Amino acid sequence: MKIFNLKNYSLITKVLIIFFIITFFSIFLRTALAQPKIEEKNIKDDVTHITKALLVAKDLVNESTLEIELKEILEKNLALKSSKVEFFNSNIDKDFFTSEEKIDNKTFIVWCFKLNFKNEKNRFLKFSLDKKELEDKNNTSFLVKFLLPETLIALAIGIFLILIIVRKMLKDIEILNKQLTKSLEEKDILLKEIHHRVKNNLALTISLIELQEEEIDDVKAKKVLFNIQERLYTMELLHRKLYESTNLSEISLKNYINDLVQTISKTHNSYEKIDLEMKVEDINLSIETAMPYGLILNELLTNAFKYAFINQKNPKLEIYILKNNNEEIELIVKDNGKGLQKEFSKISNETLGLRLINMIVKFQLMGTITYSYENGAKFLIKSNFKK
Repeated sequence: MKIFNLKNYSLITKVLIIFFIITFFSIFLRTALAQPKIEEKNIKDDVTHITKALLVAKDLVNESTLEIELKEILEKNLALKSSKVEFFNSNIDKDFFTSEEKIDNKTFIVWCFKLNFKNEKNRFLKFSLDKKELEDKNNTSFLVKFLLPETLIALAIGIFLILIIVRKMLKDIEILNKQLTKSLEEKDILLKEIHHRVKNNLALTISLIELQEEEIDDVKAKKVLFNIQERLYTMELLHRKLYESTNLSEISLKNYINDLVQTISKTHNSYEKIDLEMKVEDINLSIETAMPYGLILNELLTNAFKYAFINQKNPKLEIYILKNNNEEIELIVKDNGKGLQKEFSKISNETLGLRLINMIVKFQLMGTITYSYENGAKFLIKSNFKK
């Protein structure tokens, strides 16, 4: 990662980071080495404390009848789980000595004091304590280690190092965000310019074809050029919608189809003559998916306006584009005209429009097309929903 690469930091920051890392580990090592010495010193202090307490208690008792009271005092003030107070007689010359004894695989620290009894001059007090318990008692706890000055200094240095790294990380993230934002803005501008140029080029092509059409007298040629204009307009409208949209990757199918149907109807002077029923679900699609639907609709509507409503007093056209529960998009175009003169399977290969529809459905939408006659021609196109 970049934040751990010293090349990305200034010289002063590099020196500070190296200095603080060395200081941190030096203090941490010193704390770790000091721990056993602290524990050893604490044990010695406890031994000295117990010795002084025993000496004071010994001097307070000068009669053997007070042994029970002395035992209670010692057990109360020097109480540990393994501590024992005993009295015994001995001819030992020493008035005080300490030793270690092994009892049941345990090491005990033993204090022996000669008591100043008038009646019994060889009476001794024996106080024993499990050495392991004393060591466990003086084992430095995590809290004590944490509160050591050296540890606190090391912790402060560690936090400072973390702050330096986090600051660098946040700065890198900020720079990266700015670069990404700038890149996205440039990409949006570029896409917008592309759609704008494609739209203008298609519009120019349509105008050139229209001018050429005016100079041609042949009716069949005029018809071919007019059909080309309509197909180009379907593509030009899509790029215009994307150029005008804030989202350059997707387009509202509902708005696109509404404008397309309205324009095609007006071109054929059928907008007010035909009873148009349309229901299009508001689906957002990419240009790769939306354009095939536009081209299919252009062909089906053009055929309906040209051939379906001859001698039809109340022409009606229904258009439905819906998304079903199986994540499929259904396109239905139905009229109340005379229908196709031949079977769909035969006629679909004879005319350019239906052949184009077949190719788009099969190879672009990867869907199916079904024709039926229900008081007029009905086309049902199904394809998987993909944005």
